[in-house]
Amino acid sequence: MLGGGQASRLYQGVKERAGLVDSIGASVDSFRDLGVFTIMAEHEPRNAAAALPAIQAEVERLRREPPANAEMERARTAIEFRYHQSRSEVLGQSAILAYYESLGGHHLADELVERLNRVTAGDVLRVAHACLTLENATHLAYLPEPAAAALPAPDPEGLAADLRRTAAAGAAPEESTESAAAARADAGPQARSPRPRAVRVSVSQDVSRHRFESGSVLLHERRGEVPLVTFCVAFRGGRSGEGRENSGITRLMQATMIKGSVTRDARRVALEMEGLGASIDRLIDEDYFGFAFNILAKHARRAWDVLIDLVRRPAFRHEEIDKERMLQLAAQESIKDQSLPYTFQLFRQAAFGSHPYALPSFGLAVPVQSMKRENLVRWHRAMVRPATMVVAVAGDLEEAEAIDMVESSIADWSQEGHGEKDPGQLVAWGASEVVEARRRQQTAQVIGFPTPGLQTPERFSLDVVQAVTSGLGGRFFEEVRGKRGLAYAVHAFNYHKVAGGAFAVYLATSPKNEAEARRVLFQEIARIRHEGPRQEEIDRAIRYVRGSHLIALQGNSQRASRYADAEVRGLGMEAVQAYPERVASVAYDDVHDAVWRYLDPDRCALGVLRGEVVNP
Repeated sequence: MLGGGQASRLYQGVKERAGLVDSIGASVDSFRDLGVFTIMAEHEPRNAAAALPAIQAEVERLRREPPANAEMERARTAIEFRYHQSRSEVLGQSAILAYYESLGGHHLADELVERLNRVTAGDVLRVAHACLTLENATHLAYLPEPAAAALPAPDPEGLAADLRRTAAAGAAPEESTESAAAARADAGPQARSPRPRAVRVSVSQDVSRHRFESGSVLLHERRGEVPLVTFCVAFRGGRSGEGRENSGITRLMQATMIKGSVTRDARRVALEMEGLGASIDRLIDEDYFGFAFNILAKHARRAWDVLIDLVRRPAFRHEEIDKERMLQLAAQESIKDQSLPYTFQLFRQAAFGSHPYALPSFGLAVPVQSMKRENLVRWHRAMVRPATMVVAVAGDLEEAEAIDMVESSIADWSQEGHGEKDPGQLVAWGASEVVEARRRQQTAQVIGFPTPGLQTPERFSLDVVQAVTSGLGGRFFEEVRGKRGLAYAVHAFNYHKVAGGAFAVYLATSPKNEAEARRVLFQEIARIRHEGPRQEEIDRAIRYVRGSHLIALQGNSQRASRYADAEVRGLGMEAVQAYPERVASVAYDDVHDAVWRYLDPDRCALGVLRGEVVNP
């Protein structure tokens, strides 16, 4: 209630209204004999004198006034959601059982939600008044050295005296239930329009596919192990249709879409979604983009109404565009300090030439800086279309209800725009490289080889090749790092995309070992091309790839996102289900052929973030 999420008191009062902090939150560590309630905030040093009293004012309000029913319900929902989310995978289940067994018995876990629902506003007021006292508090300020030197010596007694005089903060205006209901009604005229007909076109292993007249596809899987459900909404295209003149527009459009619709501003979206115990996640890929949320099943329809309103009717308010633009430009700079992501970005420039896959993940600075609202509106009209939409639903929701939710939301959605331009297939590579030198103590390099697109059967053999060569027991790791100690990190990975891809190897070394580590890597590639991997290596790799895939499909979120990913790329959700068998069918000759055909040193591309040792 105090510091959990964007709808919390500290976030709304100290960050949003007062603008005194960049981030703020609260947490509780509960042990057998004691507990710690922590509030943490990050802000400019110049705001220290104002931020601390503002935080204390919110604490004092919680100590003096019982919370409203809406706040209580929002907090209960968030805690219940986290509990069930942790139970959605076997690792989480075992951790819960072990934790409660250590407290007296694993049966206590089953009482959590029941006890939570018995907590009253009076209980919250009583505990806050007893525990959140200044006498119990410890204050830690961690400052940059110049700021610390400029401040006077700390006076704990004077600080405590000032905080004791802090008045309780005033309550933030809460949206009334009536106005929220009226706005939802205004946002949903599609409920009165004729419903588009949905046709069930196939069923595979309890996952059904429904196609609507507009071209939209719904994938549904009923899973009732926990009372949660995940929705993923994906649209084909986006980044794959960008050029250098508008690089980054899909990401900026997507970020701004969820910051408000015609009837909802950003604050209201945060309040509504967090009141339901959920948040909207963004899905962004070279071949598609979209959104997802995971939620308690009893709140699914209300959350879907919010999401589809944002998807169909984004407001693209100027102030939100400016905020997201600054964040995206900051991310463009931040990625330069991340060795693997930035080096892979350099590699893509070397490998993919003029194809959109070569463009940076966060776009180019000049186009992002110059994008206007009308650019985002036009891109939204072209990209966000029912004909390119795939909705994947997995969890505790009946098929009929899922169909009804999608039907009612697209009934009046007219088919506008013509979609993106076709980026075409990747052109054949030659040897190429992009190198950037920096004053840093480490060199990072990505060496990649061209591979066919995601829809070709070779991808299964290449996934086995990745498992043979990568990991702690992999060929490349053993030769480059294990035996010779030439690298800090050695990873092989497949970059599978619709138009083509790459088998890539990442090496992080000292600058002096850059060339030697690469030489040893190519030496091992030549050996595995000539001799082929051993049969036991292939068998072990196949077990690993199949097991990793099945483990990753435990939760609703992973299942829905993978179904949507496969469907929107044109593979069909059946590809997710058939993947373990397709990998198991990979033979020795398939792996040897893939190594010989694709790991060709004469056709590799190289991205290097080269360090230059700085002498003391």
